[in-house]
Amino acid sequence: MLPTRRGFTMVEMLVVIAIIAILVALLMPAVQQAREAARRAKCKSNLKQIGLALHNYHDTFTMLPPGNISRPDGSGIRYPWTFSILPQLDLNSLLDIAEVNYPLAISRELSSYICPTDPIGGPWTATSGSGSSRSNYVGCFSADGTLVDKEAYTSGRWTYDSGALANPATQKGIFNFNTCRRMRDVVDGTSSTVFVSETISGRGGSNDPRGVWSSDWGAQYTHMIGPNSSSPDIIWSAVGSWCPSPLPLRAPCVGTGASWSEERYGARSWHIGGVQTLMGDGSVRFVSDNINYTTWKGLGSIGGDEVIGAYQ
Repeated sequence: MLPTRRGFTMVEMLVVIAIIAILVALLMPAVQQAREAARRAKCKSNLKQIGLALHNYHDTFTMLPPGNISRPDGSGIRYPWTFSILPQLDLNSLLDIAEVNYPLAISRELSSYICPTDPIGGPWTATSGSGSSRSNYVGCFSADGTLVDKEAYTSGRWTYDSGALANPATQKGIFNFNTCRRMRDVVDGTSSTVFVSETISGRGGSNDPRGVWSSDWGAQYTHMIGPNSSSPDIIWSAVGSWCPSPLPLRAPCVGTGASWSEERYGARSWHIGGVQTLMGDGSVRFVSDNINYTTWKGLGSIGGDEVIGAYQ
């Protein structure tokens, strides 16, 4: 007589499936955390490379690149600092292309400027269909003010409007319009001064200019508000519709600026809990969303004589 073979009962099968589901639910957060740690490490590496490029640029020209500079041919094209250091990032070919076709030169994704945690990906495309490069890395244009330094305004110069005179800033950041600073200008010390931080850049198919190269405004941020602040970024009211709808998560925006030079963008990141910052000495530090506001403003200043203690 052949022995009978007993298979799984339906109840036993359901128990096994339930156990597997529980194990997967327990493991998934760990897997996701490991993936985010890897993405954050790559983002940090990108910032380190940008820091090295800025230092190499300074070694070559004895100054840092301007935050944004007008091309001298009267074309109205302006280069952000991210464009100026392309040769130092071994991307010289884009500068050659730009001399002939600037829109083509900037209408591609450059992995050196994209944080892998950014879920958007790809070049930015405006509602008009024109394209531009995006960047998750932006330069500090002000420690406690808006976009354009008062000194950048010159009466009758079309590049800047008189709104710059309303800038409430009392301290300067490392970058600004048509302004080249040197390492010696950072009297607070390069290890205590933020040069570059992160932004949540505009989505394709919107006109959101944050982090977008084709805009005069896309390569900058201010320490006027804290990292990942619930206070919204401010865009010029004349183009207030450029605040996208729906707003990106963690990137609130309002179109209430009296002029374009009075715009205010904060440091923002897809990383949970804070933003990464590139210091003037080339080191990269993760700064908590809960950092003391006075400390945060001091980190954005190049010459405020602030005493920066321990922070996270």
